[in-house]
Amino acid sequence: MTSRTVTDDENAIRATIGIYQEAARAGSRDLYRRAFHPDAAVCYPSREEGGLVVIAVEAFAEEVAGMFEQGVTIEETTRDLRVDVAGDVASARVDFTLRLGDEVFQGPTS
Repeated sequence: MTSRTVTDDENAIRATIGIYQEAARAGSRDLYRRAFHPDAAVCYPSREEGGLVVIAVEAFAEEVAGMFEQGVTIEETTRDLRVDVAGDVASARVDFTLRLGDEVFQGPTS
C-alpha cells in the first residue's frame, strides 16, 4: 500500500476553499476577491425558478455581503473534501452543510 502525500497545490486549494467559507461567514467582499479570479462566476441552484443561477463573483459577493449586513447568519462547513491534482489541472469536491438564516442545506448529496 502506498501512502498519499498532500502537495503544495492541494494545500493551496484547501486554503482557498477556507477563504471562500470565511468570506461567507464574515460577509467579506475582500475575502471573495482573494478566493476567486476577478472574471470568475459562481453557480448555485435557483430556489424560485429551478435550474442554476450563474452570477459574476463581484455580484455574488455583494449579494452575500448584503445578507450579512441584514443580520442573516451565513455559514458553510465542510463535511468532506476531496482534492485531486494532475499537473496543471485540479478538481475539488466539497461535501458541505450551508446555513442561511434558519434554513440548512446539504450539498452534494450523492
